[in-house]
This record gives sequence, C-alpha cells and structure tokens, in this order.
Amino acid sequence: MKEYIWFNSYDPGVPHTLQPYPDITVLDVLTEGLKQRPEYPLAIFKGREVSYREVEEHSNALAKALIASGVKKGDRVISLFLNCPQSFIAFFAIWKAGGIVVSLNPFYTPFELERSINDVEAEVAIVGSTYYHAVKSFQPHTKLRFVG
Repeated sequence: MKEYIWFNSYDPGVPHTLQPYPDITVLDVLTEGLKQRPEYPLAIFKGREVSYREVEEHSNALAKALIASGVKKGDRVISLFLNCPQSFIAFFAIWKAGGIVVSLNPFYTPFELERSINDVEAEVAIVGSTYYHAVKSFQPHTKLRFVG
C-alpha cells in the first residue's frame, strides 16, 4: 500500500485503509439492523424515535408505489426534502425499486430545481409537502411524469 504524508497526522491506531472493506450495501445494513433489533431506533428526529421496523415498512410501501408508477432499475428519482426521516425513507425506497437517488438541495430556487431535474432527465420526484407546489408549477417544462 502506498504511504501518504497525511498518514503521519492520523491518531495512533487509526488504520490507513478500509481493507478488508465489507462487500455490502446500505440496504444490507438496514436488513441486518432490522434482524438484530427491529424496534431499536435507526434515527431520532425532534425527540421521536424512528425504528428499523418503521423505516423498513415505510420504505417498502414507497418502493412498491414507485414500482407501480413505472420506476425501474437505473431510473433517476428526485428526492427533495429537508433533513428528516422522510428523506432517508425515500432513499431506501428508491434503492429498493432499483432507482438512482438524485438528492436535490431544498434551498434551490425553482429555476435551479427545474434545471437540475432536466439535467439528470428524471421522470419521478418524491418531494416534501413544502416543495410540492413549486415542483408542480414547472413540471410541464421537465420530463417528470410523476411528482409525489
């Protein structure tokens, strides 16, 4: 392994590599957490615990809806949320449906959102209620066929 100068700044005991890096996905981590501790909080948001089971159930339901709406492997799906449980539930759902998550900055202007959506040629967007009307307003100028 090549030695880099910044390794000299690492604290004692910090490895210089991630090897052997596990050959698993984020969905595998969710599945393992669900098996080991289904009621354990995966996240705490504004004092409310969100369990692995809840995330699994909600992301499965959303993944089924995405598939029913025509999302297939490799499709780019917009995710537009503030930092909240819905954002990572959407990520898991998009991955379960075979899609590619395109997370956009919720502080973009409508022009920036429209341009970003067109740049990635997304046809589906999952958005927080705060952004729904803005995205619907420029939907005709995009390839979006579904905004939910």
